[in-house]
Amino acid sequence: MKKILPILIILLSTPAFAALPPSADAIQIILSPEKPGPNTLVQASLHILSGGGAAGVEVEWLVNGVSVRKGEGETSASFRTGNLGSKTVLTVKLSEAEEMIEKTINLSPASVLLVAESDGTAPPFYRGKTVFSYHGATRIAAIPFFANVSGARANPKTLKYTWRIADRVPEGSSGIGRDVFNFYAKVPFRPTEITVEVESPDGSAVAEARIRVAAQPFFFNKADALALQYNWTLNNLKVGSQSDESVVFRKEGAEGSAGVGVEVTNPKAMFQFGEARTMITF
Repeated sequence: MKKILPILIILLSTPAFAALPPSADAIQIILSPEKPGPNTLVQASLHILSGGGAAGVEVEWLVNGVSVRKGEGETSASFRTGNLGSKTVLTVKLSEAEEMIEKTINLSPASVLLVAESDGTAPPFYRGKTVFSYHGATRIAAIPFFANVSGARANPKTLKYTWRIADRVPEGSSGIGRDVFNFYAKVPFRPTEITVEVESPDGSAVAEARIRVAAQPFFFNKADALALQYNWTLNNLKVGSQSDESVVFRKEGAEGSAGVGVEVTNPKAMFQFGEARTMITF
């Protein structure tokens, strides 16, 4: 009788470990907002560009060397930037077994404010600020809040400005010290979005701001004020000349009422026009 010897096959499996990215270059930290200002709450997210992943890996977030979040697969963290002139060092460390890889970014919080000014006219007795007219000149001034190496506020003329109109960079409008941007609104009835990006000389601090400029009817460009044409009517009959900014209506020895109207146009800008009508009693 033959003996059958049982053969025990033991399969030994090696534990599977999560693989770390090949290098720090494969790690991307995305910030929201992308260019945070001083004392701003920031959300940081971890993205692996190639090789490995964050699942099963211990992730630690540090701000200026202080741990703010730590745990397996923790791919996001929040923190607040410091005052103007401060430095914020954000580090993320990925650890698995005896291996560790880290990524660090340096932040210098800064901000910029945009102020829009219209070179326009306003109707008589109008008590508000002149607004933007169709085809009118508009001046946008950037007021940056940056710190220099000594911590004092930086000279605006030492900073680099990049201006955009709807993601288009107008030729000759950007550069070092170009903190004022002038343009004419060419498309009527549609707001114009202006964006500026300001960068420190060493590139360590970047700030961005945008403003929407909407033209309003019945306002005119101040530079063309002398070229405006006036069409006056009395009971729908033309009176006066096109250069008359004002007219005098007089009817002696009679009583009654009459309809007075005026249409104002700018021959240099077809979308600058206005009209008004009223009744006068004499």
